[in-house]
Amino acid sequence: MIVATAITLVLFVADNDACDDIAFNAALSGGTAGVAGVPLLEASGLALIGAEHVELTVSSAAPDSSGLLLVSTASLQVPFLGGVLYPAPPCLVYPFSTDVAGQAGIDAIDGVKLETAHCGSDLFAQASVLDAAATDGWALTDALRLHLGAAPEPRLPLVQLFPMPMHQPVPLPGPVAVTDVDGDGLPDLIGLSINDDEGAVQLGDGDGGFG
Repeated sequence: MIVATAITLVLFVADNDACDDIAFNAALSGGTAGVAGVPLLEASGLALIGAEHVELTVSSAAPDSSGLLLVSTASLQVPFLGGVLYPAPPCLVYPFSTDVAGQAGIDAIDGVKLETAHCGSDLFAQASVLDAAATDGWALTDALRLHLGAAPEPRLPLVQLFPMPMHQPVPLPGPVAVTDVDGDGLPDLIGLSINDDEGAVQLGDGDGGFG
């Protein structure tokens, strides 16, 4: 049985858009399996300079349990509880408890205050959940890297505003010769086209017309 347990961390970002780096999130490794497999740590958005917050969610964790969410500005990458621990001390530590409904919240009132100088830097986040089925009794999520920066510019789809119709080439008129083509004693017309090698013959009808 897979139990989806969710927690939310709010990371507050300074109100400043003077940043040339593009924000992105990158999933790392280091997780260990528990009763529902390796718990997942995901972000619902980017850590944007000027945004109000970024939400992190842990899912597939043990229900009715306790856990800790660590957030740091540096990466450690040392063996820990059978996996790899990424956030390096000093860390912001957010305790949380899961319930039978599969959800738990983190009250991060103080948040993480980021100034303009943090543009282009990283946050490393990772959670651990008490889980009897996990190695050493704790299940680790894979770590998550949040690169702080500006929003990527939207890519507009290429749209053909004015469809180009297919046109047949129009023959341009060329020189016209008058002669008796069919030998009936009446003048006939021979016309040539400038942009191709074709010509046209119009026979005289004797009444001044050609057809």
